[in-house]
Amino acid sequence: RGVSVHEASLVEEIVKDEQGLTCRYKEKGKDAVVTSEAVLIAVGRKANIINLYEDNIKLEIEKGLIKVNDNYQTVYPNIYAVGDVIGGVQLAHAAAAEGKNAVMHILGSEDRIDTKVIPSCIYTTPEIASVGITSDDAKRQNIKVITKKFPMLANGKTVLSGMDRGYVKIIADENTHKVLGAQMMCGRATDMISELTLAIVNELTLEDIKKVIHPHPTFSEAIKDALN
Repeated sequence: RGVSVHEASLVEEIVKDEQGLTCRYKEKGKDAVVTSEAVLIAVGRKANIINLYEDNIKLEIEKGLIKVNDNYQTVYPNIYAVGDVIGGVQLAHAAAAEGKNAVMHILGSEDRIDTKVIPSCIYTTPEIASVGITSDDAKRQNIKVITKKFPMLANGKTVLSGMDRGYVKIIADENTHKVLGAQMMCGRATDMISELTLAIVNELTLEDIKKVIHPHPTFSEAIKDALN
């Protein structure tokens, strides 16, 4: 697709000249240059709390974020904050879950959505989705895991749909077989990731997932096939 990915790189400056836009950066400590017609900057989100509340309200702010407790209460028990302004995973569905949890607390309900397990999606072609930990995360945390991987080139629906080949990868605890994470790069990955999110939240094992009949031909049966 003509896409080059440069890891461990730091952009130092972007200059407009006769050739277009010249980006100077360091890659693994070495100077590098690339020129293009346009530059898309996607370096994350920053909380916008300017004019969010009246001046007489003195919320506790730390590194530009509103501090809250486990119930999303600020230093004022009757003022709650959720979403990008409190940091964490800055995604719309994460903010929605936090908002529901705040409302449940206001209503005195003990019901809670698990906000520790939040899926992330990238809407490219093919789609990319992930949830939980990766194999590298497991190594850093000294967690012994088993990895199950299935190539989407062997998935019937992928072939029938003319989709790009990709994969489904599932990470589970080596001893208990409980699902700890999943990564996907394939057609409908952003739709399929919810099944693995459900598995992590409910501490399901690989064997639990294998008991479920997945219809054929579907993209989602790749999850079952990864375990066989």
